[in-house]
Amino acid sequence: DLDRLKRYEYGAVDYVPVPVVPEILRAKVNIFLDLYRKTRQLERLNRNLELRVAERTAELVDAGRRKDEFLAMLAHEPRNPLAAVRLAAQLVSLPDLPQAQLAKSAAIIHRQVEHLVRLIDDLVDVSRITRGLISLRGGPTEVSSVVAQAIEASRPVTDARHHMLTVSVPDESLRVNGDPARLSQILGNILNNAAKFTDPGGRIRLSVARNA
Repeated sequence: DLDRLKRYEYGAVDYVPVPVVPEILRAKVNIFLDLYRKTRQLERLNRNLELRVAERTAELVDAGRRKDEFLAMLAHEPRNPLAAVRLAAQLVSLPDLPQAQLAKSAAIIHRQVEHLVRLIDDLVDVSRITRGLISLRGGPTEVSSVVAQAIEASRPVTDARHHMLTVSVPDESLRVNGDPARLSQILGNILNNAAKFTDPGGRIRLSVARNA
């Protein structure tokens, strides 16, 4: 018994008595082998779990970043149509406004409100926000209508800085396959940037041509 205790103190897992009983020795070896296999299996499971947790964490961080970028972009976009709606509403409130100008202002409000509704739909679609996606509704789109809506949205900034905006659009019908709301949104942002970064009283030229 003292010899067995000493061996335990030196790190022995178990003490093998002499004479050796084969059946008992095999049983002990099988137990230790089973414990070793289970330990290795648990280690592999832990490594796999840590890897999955790290991958999922990276996915969540990336989704959060895309969501923040998406929301930042959409939070900026309503400014353009809102500015156009405000200007048109101010014109409508003027006394003795000609009927033609009244109809034009009402049409501007209607178009820009439709654009705002589209932007709000994007904001409330949580699944697209987390994936950083924007819905596209493609189809034959008249370029001249895209240009007109973009000019409407950017007109308040252009007028506020007293720019002269020159627009050249061919009389012929020019169509592209695209989303009219997104195209006007892109063009409106370009015009807004041109207005912001051009010295007051400057000239801005927008030209549309067929690229044969």
